[in-house]
Amino acid sequence: MSDTREDGFLGGRLRIRQPARGYRSGADAVMLAAACPAAPGQRVLELGCGAGVASLCLGWR
Repeated sequence: MSDTREDGFLGGRLRIRQPARGYRSGADAVMLAAACPAAPGQRVLELGCGAGVASLCLGWR
């Protein structure tokens, strides 16, 4: 992919390079991670959350 851009999530703490056009992660991934009640030390099973940004946001939290 030659036409990509870097987007910031979580106030810029998480930087993701994704295609400039087509499927892209957005604020919905951040909201999905925020809605997960997992506490530190618990495990979360990820079964295909789009581009993976929701899982990265959850891990950062």
